[in-house]
Amino acid sequence: MARLSAKQVSTLTGSCLLHLMIGSGGTFANLNTYMTSYLRQNSSRDANYGQSVWFTAVSVTTFTTITIISGCIGNKLGTRVTCFIATLIFCAAIAVTAVTIKSSLLMVLLSFSFAQNVGNGLIYSTVIVNAIKWFPRHKGLVSGLITGSNAFSSFIFIQMQTFYLNPNNITPNSDGYFDETELLSKVPKLFTLLSLVYGFIGFLGVCLIFNSDDNYSERQSNQTIDVINVNDSCDNDVYSSTTTTTNNGDNENLMNQSIESNEVNYSLRYAIKTPLFTILLITFALSTQTTYLMNSMIKAFGQSYISDDHYLSVIVSLSFIINGMGGLFWGKVMDHLKFRDTLITINAILAVTTFTLKITGYYYQKIMFAIWDFSLFFTTVGVFSCFLPEVVRKFGHQNSITIYGLIHTGPAILNVIMSPLLEWSLNRIGWFADFCIVASLNAISMIVIMVSYSRIK
Repeated sequence: MARLSAKQVSTLTGSCLLHLMIGSGGTFANLNTYMTSYLRQNSSRDANYGQSVWFTAVSVTTFTTITIISGCIGNKLGTRVTCFIATLIFCAAIAVTAVTIKSSLLMVLLSFSFAQNVGNGLIYSTVIVNAIKWFPRHKGLVSGLITGSNAFSSFIFIQMQTFYLNPNNITPNSDGYFDETELLSKVPKLFTLLSLVYGFIGFLGVCLIFNSDDNYSERQSNQTIDVINVNDSCDNDVYSSTTTTTNNGDNENLMNQSIESNEVNYSLRYAIKTPLFTILLITFALSTQTTYLMNSMIKAFGQSYISDDHYLSVIVSLSFIINGMGGLFWGKVMDHLKFRDTLITINAILAVTTFTLKITGYYYQKIMFAIWDFSLFFTTVGVFSCFLPEVVRKFGHQNSITIYGLIHTGPAILNVIMSPLLEWSLNRIGWFADFCIVASLNAISMIVIMVSYSRIK
């Protein structure tokens, strides 16, 4: 890598700090046990882990919606101003949760899941795209460093949360909920503390970040020409270019082709009409439901048979380190197996692992829980490692973030639809029912990919 300018180093550092802040959203798997227990004791007596699925539904829907429009907001306001506003929203949401948690589950959903993810969605893609423009020849490395900070965040803050709330390792009751008054009394104070810590990290990141070089952005935007002929018969690409012409805006509904990279770039309007977009939307929705369930419920499930809060917190926090390692692993696998075979493998592993998760409560409980937990988190990240590169490969870089955001509406919509079923099955039948439901979705996704991508190598 060539010698870096001060602005490049500063922007990369600021981007990592901002992702360190928003990555704390991954700590919900740990916070869920304390928050639900507090609600049961104070404001919502009927609160239970089954209702916790709504935290994920609201979070995913909000994050997806905001991510789609974050590019337009970032372009109008600039990266630094956008991140400043987002950091204000994010930290205010955490601070307000210290009050709403004393009120009701609905109010906590609005502050912790909705408002927090408005800030999260504004920052997530905005800083990655901005940083990539500062390092055009090292896009993968820069993106990996920033998203790695996001994963590392949960490892840090889960430990902080647990040792603040439960330094004496108090065990939950037989139902898996905490009822110790001293522990629960600290829950609102925790959100106040977290808002201050997040604020310090986030605003420091905002101060360090710089908008991408306007000259570079201008140069990139001027280096495109439109593709006017389309060939529908290509096996590996739904569409491919045959001839080119200068950019006069007449064919913006088709595709753009970069002179520098010689790649095809689909316009947003054209991309969403392709069968490939529909296939990716459906399979992404089916493949990610296990991720969402585990991200919110894995510790609560472990507490149903392991009476060691510190052990569970350590395992869950280590899961996010494993998760980061898994992203690198599955990215490398995809380079060799390509999208179809990699996603089939991932869904097969997730289906089997999720379906058999219940057996961890019968033999060598702590060891078995750790093995299954690490396996799940190592594998779930593979879904996200596969889809964004596939979107870029099929539709080009130019509109890839917006197209990926639209594909992300699939998981959001399905998660909202599945939440009532998952809540009902957990409360009426138990954990195994929820595991069977999401495992079956992975199996269906695997079949859809096998059939629809049968000609893609």
